[in-house]
Amino acid sequence: METTDSQDPGSFTEAPISYDDLLQRPQFKANLDPLLHSLAEVLTPYSFSKEAPCGLSTCHQGHLHGFLVRTATGEETNIGHVCGKRHFGEDFDVANAAYRRIADRRKAVNQILALKEQSYSVRQQVQELLDQPFGVRWVNRLIGCLQVRIGPIAFAHLAARAKSEDYGVLKVVERSEEEIVKIMRDSGKRRDQVRYVEEHVGRLPPMGWLRWDFRKELIQGVNEAFKIIGELSPECETKRLNDASKACFGWEVRLRNAQTHLTDAQRFLGADALGITDIALEEFFTRHAEPEGDWRLTQWIQTSEAKALAAGMSKVPEPAALPAKPLSKGKQRKLRRKH
Repeated sequence: METTDSQDPGSFTEAPISYDDLLQRPQFKANLDPLLHSLAEVLTPYSFSKEAPCGLSTCHQGHLHGFLVRTATGEETNIGHVCGKRHFGEDFDVANAAYRRIADRRKAVNQILALKEQSYSVRQQVQELLDQPFGVRWVNRLIGCLQVRIGPIAFAHLAARAKSEDYGVLKVVERSEEEIVKIMRDSGKRRDQVRYVEEHVGRLPPMGWLRWDFRKELIQGVNEAFKIIGELSPECETKRLNDASKACFGWEVRLRNAQTHLTDAQRFLGADALGITDIALEEFFTRHAEPEGDWRLTQWIQTSEAKALAAGMSKVPEPAALPAKPLSKGKQRKLRRKH
């Protein structure tokens, strides 16, 4: 069974914002002799915009950063960030460490409580992204259909371009005879050197959705992290509370990125996007690999499978099965004999 930290975060003292705040505290002493008092507790550190005098009678040095402390007799004073160790020695180190444990625990508990309030709503947002039209289940289906249509090699090519954000599309075209002759004459180059040229014909649509790990980022990084938060008791040890909070860090960015990728995937099915992707794939197949079967996406979009995807459906119809081949007369006779 886990044990909680011994310090009570409820005893936390709010930091003063000015020296006047210190003077208004009932137990505060502005001129306390450290030789007559021992340090019992660091109540809180502070940072002022104007210098405040140290409360020790042996110092009174002005400072901006210091500590509000309580002595063993219950009196309070303020000391600069240097005076604590100098005047109270090891007592200050112990008291300051105890304060830090209380402050850290209070921060950890508050973070967990705030995340708990958000847990249900955040997990609902993840579920909506998974199930909605053009959602995560839909994009996973789109990716699977795309792999089948263009083949794994071409799919890996598109995924690599998405990773490097290399979306410019070049097409090799043959120059006209007039251009070839002119360039040969002006440059002295051979025909085979100037016959073809690469022309920029457009840009592929953003395709980060091809390689973004929706499962890792959404299900593990957000949904499961907030599930743990929802089940976690604030009484747990501080380290476990902090670890659970850190696991949720950046959840808003993950949700925004997921929606951006889903929107980009939906736009990919537009006529212009598919057209420029076909050009890029044609160049790839010309230079690197022989395509297998009918790979063109501008033709695929007319299939029932693609139309279902274009409508945001994650369950798409399977390709129609071929009609059964009629049995030969010989096989028909064999079947009759068996029966």
